[in-house]
Amino acid sequence: MKRAIKHILLFSMSLVQIVLLTGCIRENLDGCERCIEFEYFADGDSDVFDEYIERVSLYVFDQNDQLVPTNLLGGSNPIILEQNDLKKYQGVKLMLTGGTYRFVALGNPNTEQESEVYNVESGNMAEIIVRHPNVLTTAIEGNDPLYLGSKLVEIPDDVNFATKLRLYSAHNKVSVTVKGYVAEDGMGQSALASGGELELRLKDVSSEFDFYIDNTSAEDQNLASGEYVEYTPTLTLDKESGWYESRFNILRHTATSPLEFEIVERSTERVLCSVTLEKFLEEFYEVDITKQEVLIPLIVEFADEVIVTIPSWMLEHRNPIYGQN
Repeated sequence: MKRAIKHILLFSMSLVQIVLLTGCIRENLDGCERCIEFEYFADGDSDVFDEYIERVSLYVFDQNDQLVPTNLLGGSNPIILEQNDLKKYQGVKLMLTGGTYRFVALGNPNTEQESEVYNVESGNMAEIIVRHPNVLTTAIEGNDPLYLGSKLVEIPDDVNFATKLRLYSAHNKVSVTVKGYVAEDGMGQSALASGGELELRLKDVSSEFDFYIDNTSAEDQNLASGEYVEYTPTLTLDKESGWYESRFNILRHTATSPLEFEIVERSTERVLCSVTLEKFLEEFYEVDITKQEVLIPLIVEFADEVIVTIPSWMLEHRNPIYGQN
């Protein structure tokens, strides 16, 4: 009899262990933990999320792409995760009933520039867009280094659940360096003393992107669309070298985008140099805009003529001057 009781106790303890390790108590399905872990691979084959992303806004939609009410999440929607949160756990743990959900993670909103997510109040994923809040009003210097990931998952009713949500780049990094420009005023004085005479303008910049993601190809993720606008990134003059420098982000563009770079003389509004992104990429094939982490580096040099090139370390033993054969 004692041996039988012992076997029953051992069997009961084993059942409890199985429930604790792999499942939830059926009378309390809301107690099932759903773990959504974030990852970002850049252009490699290992996770480098923590090197690039320091903030995430996670949006939870139902099977009809409608935002899940906050009362069903037990908190806000979106769920805001700051850097300290992500260091503790690179994801989020939710208590959701079983069903079909779409999780959309926006990485790095409001980290360098302002980012605004519009039409969230509609609750409809099809109407939600991301863009700079000044896009239709005032000058824009650039965008945040944004990332976006989306995943449709089927969560079971009565077991714990975990899945990975991969993010992809939603921006391009740009650097512009201007060398050799000297403007003189009527007294023959260099414009270096005035704090700078040049302005950088980007025309026909795609201004927004939505939450829909084509998961078939990483290079086609998160492409910008929407109304074309003008960006005016800050072009800073180094008075010692006489060089002008600018470094900023734009949303993710394609190689055939109509985007155009202009260097403009402030006092005369004269365009000193103009080059489209498409022509630039055709000439400098070393700049692969399909990569996740890509820098578009323009160097404009004023000498006997104005030339456009890229950093010497990117060139592969060929003529570095734009427009020459």
